[in-house]
Amino acid sequence: MQDITIGAFWAMAGEMLGAAFWPLVLLIAALALLDFVGLVRGPKRVGRRSWLLALGIGAAAGIAAMLAAPGITQSSLAQVVTVTDWLFLVALGLGVALAVGLALVALLSLRRATEA
Repeated sequence: MQDITIGAFWAMAGEMLGAAFWPLVLLIAALALLDFVGLVRGPKRVGRRSWLLALGIGAAAGIAAMLAAPGITQSSLAQVVTVTDWLFLVALGLGVALAVGLALVALLSLRRATEA
């Protein structure tokens, strides 16, 4: 079990994602920074339309991630056949939808704070 390290997981992710690895790492870092800035500035009231917009865009991003994941990992959607594969895709889609939705809510609250 000594061979399973963070570096090994990092190398596996780089192998699976290929050229998309570093852009995804930068995107995740940008989203984390955006959420941090939103936390530092304090919570602002976000309207119902903003929540619905964030929910809709997050859901679209989740579905797009579910459809793109097999291709990004050098597989195909035709090879997604087992229950485990489908559960992974659903979990991936939900995670992406949640991350994008929360990042958009933070962004919209920052926009709302500058307008007020």
